[in-house]
Amino acid sequence: MDRRIEKTRKAIQEAYFRLIMNSKLKKITISEIAKEADIDRKTFYLHYESIDDILKDFTNLKINELKNNLTESNIKTASFTVDSFFETLNNIVMDNYDLFKFIAINQKYDFFFGRIKEQLVESIVNTHKKYFQLNDQELEIYAEFFISAIISSYVRWIKNDIPVDIETLSQTVQAAAFGELNNILINRKM
Repeated sequence: MDRRIEKTRKAIQEAYFRLIMNSKLKKITISEIAKEADIDRKTFYLHYESIDDILKDFTNLKINELKNNLTESNIKTASFTVDSFFETLNNIVMDNYDLFKFIAINQKYDFFFGRIKEQLVESIVNTHKKYFQLNDQELEIYAEFFISAIISSYVRWIKNDIPVDIETLSQTVQAAAFGELNNILINRKM
């Protein structure tokens, strides 16, 4: 994607996120977003069809950051590690902490973390099925279980329901989820 397009989209996203975090329950308009992003309304429409598309685009960007860590090539080259996955996840969370906290505590945005979960489960099933001696349904159940637990733990932590630092959260979730995954792999003889 052209860097100018990326820069404009980022400006629109940042403007929208500043507005939603500061305006509480007030409905935000495209004109307000355009003004905050220092662009024209028609420039907004060159990049997005609606306000909802901003959060969808942001969601897709964050999903792609995590999915890139789960790619087939990473497994083939042994560059994929559980540590690198959690490092990527932690960086995404900390770089966007205030926004994620806002999203986590506002039911209007419940779809956000659900969409991330769905995309990661799909990515695991599609890119890793030939590495596991599981049928597609079993692999999907395992992936759903592990990703749901990870996302749920992080969302609770973001909401301050789990009072530990991110490193402790990451290490505990990693040990719980992937320690069990290793048992499955050993028992199934990957």
